[in-house]
Amino acid sequence: MPVGEDQPIDATLPVGEDQPMDATLPVAPSQCMVPANVRVDCGYPSVTKEECNNRGCCFDSSIRNVPWCFKPLQEAECTF
Repeated sequence: MPVGEDQPIDATLPVGEDQPMDATLPVAPSQCMVPANVRVDCGYPSVTKEECNNRGCCFDSSIRNVPWCFKPLQEAECTF
């Protein structure tokens, strides 16, 4: 292409052989500090900690009668 013309950008990122295409990023511990009364269920009955974490969710079985596998807090985005 001549200089100055728009060129397509390859935005694909390589995925390691040991990582599935739909792999989720790890959740930061601070994102799992969700008060029990506002947890949003992210699992199913008898979900394991590993299965929960593989979904990109938090796991905390220390409080009864609330979801143990729950959605993490979302990082705030800065908008101007």
